[in-house]
Amino acid sequence: MKNILRCGIACASIALLAACSDNSSPVGSQAQTGTASIQLNVGKALQIGLARVEVIVTGPDMTELRQDLEFDGETASGVLSVSAGTDRTFTLHGYSADNTLLYSGSDTANVVEGERVTLNIGLIRIAGSGPPGPAGSQGPAGEQGEQGEQGEQGETGPPGTQGPAGPQGPAGEKGETGSTGRPGTLGPAEPQGPVGEQGEKGEQGEPGRDATGTGNIYIARFDDEESIDTWGFNSVGIRRVENGRLYMTGDTSGNLAHVEASTWFSGDIDVSVTTEWIGGVIGYSYGIRVMETHGIVFNYAITANGAYTFFVWDGVQNATFIDWTSSSLINEEGTNVLRVVKQGSLFTLYLNGQAVNQVGVVEDDALLGTKVGLFVGNQQEIAFDNFKVKVEPYAERLLKATQ
Repeated sequence: MKNILRCGIACASIALLAACSDNSSPVGSQAQTGTASIQLNVGKALQIGLARVEVIVTGPDMTELRQDLEFDGETASGVLSVSAGTDRTFTLHGYSADNTLLYSGSDTANVVEGERVTLNIGLIRIAGSGPPGPAGSQGPAGEQGEQGEQGEQGETGPPGTQGPAGPQGPAGEKGETGSTGRPGTLGPAEPQGPVGEQGEKGEQGEPGRDATGTGNIYIARFDDEESIDTWGFNSVGIRRVENGRLYMTGDTSGNLAHVEASTWFSGDIDVSVTTEWIGGVIGYSYGIRVMETHGIVFNYAITANGAYTFFVWDGVQNATFIDWTSSSLINEEGTNVLRVVKQGSLFTLYLNGQAVNQVGVVEDDALLGTKVGLFVGNQQEIAFDNFKVKVEPYAERLLKATQ
């Protein structure tokens, strides 16, 4: 037996044993009957409202049997006699106290003489048994009572007094500023190497095309070795032209490696070049040189560790016009643009687009004729490009011999 609460089903177990009840009956009229024992356990889901349980047995060759089972609220049981035969249907009905059918279930079996037959009948709740009565009329809605008065709002209590702020502790003493270390001493400028031999006079270049109101711009195009074949240079260090740049490396001889374009200029000039420190010894000079007709050379130099200077070689020794000066404008061990503007006897020096210093020299006939070049000191490699000279007024020309 089992009770399935969720579906509202109870199961009745019927055990039936058919046997001969009267051996003295004449042949042909003898009927075999069996005793059916019915045991029905009612679960809690079915106990509510269940008052009576009835069993009904029907078959094609028998008279319908109806019998109420004894029901004590939890168990319904009973015994009845059923004749042997086929298609015996056992039906269970459960009724309420007002005799309304609440549950029903049935099963069919063949009742054979001498054999025991067991059936399990599930009881299923009957929904809405009997015809529903008419719905009662809905009474009129009652009047809504008046809304009660709202009570007055209570007074807000005063805010609590804020306690005084605690005293602030004294500030800690400030530590003394550490002393700034002295800058390292820069090495002395190397002696100027001997001036290279004057190259042969090149062919006269074609005059540059005139822009509106301008004169000449001379540009060094480092396309190949032939682009500097008319330039002058000394025997110090090595140089090569590669990828549109001139690479120069000095040596340990104590002299500067230098080259000079073959073009001579008169009057004021504006010289600029882009430099990149490739590698080598740090702290030695490289930059632009402006040489006059009698061999005096004006040198604007920087170092890869962030300093610049301006010195003059008179053919015998160097004379310093601007001592080594540190500058944050210099990209250390990197790329820097140097520029020298000569106006009469005044030289203005630029670093990466900003003027950093000026120096005046004694003006004489030597400054009326100048040419320009580049130099590198000691064992460091520098790449030069965008080497230009502007002459007022100016237009574009190549840096080669013009006279």
